[in-house]
Amino acid sequence: MKKLLLLMLTVSMLLCCLASCGDDAQKNNGDVTAPPEDNQVKYDEWGREMIYSPLPEDIRFDNETITFLARDNPLCKGQYESSEANADQLNEAVFKRNLQVQDRLNVTLAFTYTEQGNGNAAYNTTVSKLVMYGQSEVQIASAFAYYSSAMLYQGFYKNLMEVDNLYLDQPYWNTSYIEEGQLFDQLYLLVGDLSLSMIQNTFCIFFNKTMLNSWYPDRDLYEVVRNKEWTDEYFYEMVKGVYADTRANNRVDKDDSFGLVTSFHSFNIDAFFAAYDLRVCTKNENGIPELTLNSLQAQEAYEKTYELLYETPRGTFATDADTEGVAAARNAFLESRSLFSVDMLRTGADYSREMEPNTVGVLPLYMGGENRTGYSTTPQDSYDALAILSNVNGETTAICGAVLEMMCYYSYRSVRPEYFETVVKIKYSSGSDDSEMYDTIIDSVYYDYGMINSYAISRPNLGHLWRTCLMNGTVNFSGAYRADEETYNLGLSTYIQYFMDIAPTPEAPEE
Repeated sequence: MKKLLLLMLTVSMLLCCLASCGDDAQKNNGDVTAPPEDNQVKYDEWGREMIYSPLPEDIRFDNETITFLARDNPLCKGQYESSEANADQLNEAVFKRNLQVQDRLNVTLAFTYTEQGNGNAAYNTTVSKLVMYGQSEVQIASAFAYYSSAMLYQGFYKNLMEVDNLYLDQPYWNTSYIEEGQLFDQLYLLVGDLSLSMIQNTFCIFFNKTMLNSWYPDRDLYEVVRNKEWTDEYFYEMVKGVYADTRANNRVDKDDSFGLVTSFHSFNIDAFFAAYDLRVCTKNENGIPELTLNSLQAQEAYEKTYELLYETPRGTFATDADTEGVAAARNAFLESRSLFSVDMLRTGADYSREMEPNTVGVLPLYMGGENRTGYSTTPQDSYDALAILSNVNGETTAICGAVLEMMCYYSYRSVRPEYFETVVKIKYSSGSDDSEMYDTIIDSVYYDYGMINSYAISRPNLGHLWRTCLMNGTVNFSGAYRADEETYNLGLSTYIQYFMDIAPTPEAPEE
């Protein structure tokens, strides 16, 4: 009898717990389908306007399994499952989101991974085999954004604009990416709130508050940003004003203190391109991309960046373009030997963890160029983008559309704010000023058709020209561009023609 009573008590407690979890899910994540208008909550717990998914409530399936393929990098895994790269509360939110998607759609989610390797070769090879041999183990690709453009050229991904159950006008899909990425009613890669790596890889500037108080005690950089005075000239002037011969050997070397220690690695150097709001391509009035990398604005930006990195020895120290160089630049900041660190947002986790409290501040990239009225940044190109493999057919395509839709919706409702509002803006931040700056940074993210597709457009790589010239110390950027200008133009025109040839045929109007 005691055992029976104990069993009944356990079941009762479990049911109460499940009911409580359900209540919490509704409270924290919002309903999927909008309730009657007079019963709608206006704002969610994060202070954002409440949104509801347009996916019809009766869209459910027969417990089919949908499998994602991603790289085995901990940051990539962390978008889908528990990972050592995530804080505990973020792992919990990811786990909870997956359960919600499975319950909402009556599907099973699965995840498989490949080694990242050099140039993403293992990943792309896996995708190629799956499609070419008609294998059905994987349906959705979470791919290295930069290297995935070559897969578009070969027809390995589906046109997402023709996939049912995707609502690309919703705020959990990135508008800038969709506008830049689509061409001739075709879109094969997609970025949304499921892509945490997009946020994590976004470029920004960290500053050492202790060093700032020593060198510029009267400057409030947060107020400088708010007043739109945070320009390249302002930044360069500050960098040039900081130098100390730390080793007292009368020689400028890596152990000294500088305004800026940075590396020539893409994790750092690409940020200087984004600060000037530069574009590899710009779409004309007809929506056709045209090369604009060699614009006057780009040339002037290159000259200023070159001067900063090469002609400011008492102010800037640039390390090598390898992992050791990245580590050396970050160590200089950690050791309070660099006032600024130009890096990716996720590096703030290391800085906040390893440095004294209230030491690290964060700012958007400075405004580069004349007549700028806003800040700009972009993710370093190793973020993940979403795609559906082209050998997925029939109802499975619609299921994949619904899965992506709900994965991004629930990520918007819980995973993204858990990461951005709790982990980034509280754990990475020294206070409300930094929290405000993080909002400014993310609000200034832009994408560029030419950079998204640069790996497929040309060899030598058009998107890498800026960084390659700076790495090599090339003085004349425009000359380097013109040396391969014919190749670039041919590559872009051939790429555009490919998508023009396979563009969907417009439906004839009904008579």
